[in-house]
Amino acid sequence: SIIVHYGMQRRSPLPAHLSFTEPLMIPSRLILLPCAALLLAGAASTQVLPDRAALGGNQNSTLIETFETYNIGAGLAEPTNVTVLNSSTVANGQGPGLVLGGCTYSASGINLYWNGQGYYGMPSKNIEADGLLTLSYSPPVTVTGLELHAFQGYPDSTIVRVYNGSGGLIYTSSPIAVPGPSPVFFGYSAASIGSVTIQSQTYSWSTL
Repeated sequence: SIIVHYGMQRRSPLPAHLSFTEPLMIPSRLILLPCAALLLAGAASTQVLPDRAALGGNQNSTLIETFETYNIGAGLAEPTNVTVLNSSTVANGQGPGLVLGGCTYSASGINLYWNGQGYYGMPSKNIEADGLLTLSYSPPVTVTGLELHAFQGYPDSTIVRVYNGSGGLIYTSSPIAVPGPSPVFFGYSAASIGSVTIQSQTYSWSTL
């Protein structure tokens, strides 16, 4: 399952460079979203998975991204000063190896952020993006699971889109309510999943 969370100096819920008129996920910044994201390789039919337990029957092998490698203090959050994050990325002098191989996280805006445990109630470290958060899998996977979070006091609504290995859109969710720090699961299985996007309908940052 992929779980994404984020911190340096404590920030107000709305960073100075963001406004409600800008295209995330603050409380939900990708906490690809944790959010924790599960990447599963194995045979799978095309379907929305109802809960994390449903991943068990679909996985032959599993990678679980927890976003715990980056050094950030509890209750803090900070910009990474990069818009693309993968296993080879160096951010603020940390890395490579900040995340597992096989998935690249990218922001459509100016930055990815890393949140520390306890930042606005986050249960663990995670990341978020300015604008749209994209998870790109290489090679494509057959199952993906996300645990979405929102900052405490900032309930979110997010849309998840799933694309196949050729870049074709294969699924668009209805708006998913993400009330707060407690994880909201989204899972999907298909013959080929090349990428997933997470887009807040409420804030200018991605859902966590």
